[in-house]
Amino acid sequence: MRLYSYSKLSTYETCPQKYKFRYVDHLPSLKGAPATFGIAVHKAIADELLGKPSNILNLPMEDFFRAKEMVDSATEISRGLGEIVDIERRFAYDDGEVEWDRGYFRGIIDLITKVKGGLGVWDWKTGYKTPSVFQVSLYAYYMQKLYGKPVEKMGYVLLNTNSILEFDPSFIPQAKEKEEWLVKRIESDRNFKATPSEACSYCDYIDSCTLNRAVTEARNNIEAVKLYQSILVQKESLKKQQKILKGYVDNQAIDLGKGKVYSVELEPIYRKKKGYDFDTLIRELAMKHPELIKFDNAGLYDIHPEAFSVIQKKVYKER
Repeated sequence: MRLYSYSKLSTYETCPQKYKFRYVDHLPSLKGAPATFGIAVHKAIADELLGKPSNILNLPMEDFFRAKEMVDSATEISRGLGEIVDIERRFAYDDGEVEWDRGYFRGIIDLITKVKGGLGVWDWKTGYKTPSVFQVSLYAYYMQKLYGKPVEKMGYVLLNTNSILEFDPSFIPQAKEKEEWLVKRIESDRNFKATPSEACSYCDYIDSCTLNRAVTEARNNIEAVKLYQSILVQKESLKKQQKILKGYVDNQAIDLGKGKVYSVELEPIYRKKKGYDFDTLIRELAMKHPELIKFDNAGLYDIHPEAFSVIQKKVYKER
């Protein structure tokens, strides 16, 4: 039996072939700057809450002050979530708690607190993307099993906005059902087909992807679909290369020959403002779109633009 985690399940849901490259073929992947930053901040928060000296001085100077602000804010918010039961709780579960390398499901929960009637389960997030209700709900399910107490509160401490995103515990049974559904799909999958999406531009394995190959012509409908998928992956591969070149080209249009002209355009990033109940906004979006399991800031912005500030990010696009 394979060992599972939220990362494995979400990777398979994003792209089965990426799952195969990482967890079946064990191809190496590199941690980017955002991942390294997040790991350092998580450790510093845990150290602060445990009364240990935290060390984030090894971060680049441009990241240090932002990290320090996040650590101070997260420490204050975390202490206000209730009496601390555990910090960075590692667990492996298989009909009870087992050793780390023997669990059917395993994970690390940033913070567990004592709240009225049971437990609070919380995760610290340093990124801008709105986190998934699936992850925290699944962690909450296993904490109920391990502690024998109900989870009454669960959610995320969003370090970029110094806010809390809380979800109703009623999501917990749905998360367990989704986990079992994904595990069945993984266990029965023999092909692990690639799934083209915008996530391709962030994938460590895009050069190995079976869809990232030249197809000269489509002789029938099946080949036309494959060609279209190949084009999508290659477009995302180009985006990744363009990001690598950022800073080496001017912000003016650049003629690369053969009629292809690229320019820098602005793309919006939505940042949450303080003073808004984003838990209520998430529930409002969930009621309007019950088919969604993840809710991004762009969707929330469409409903409540006053709750966000918008900054512009430079991206390279073909004209």
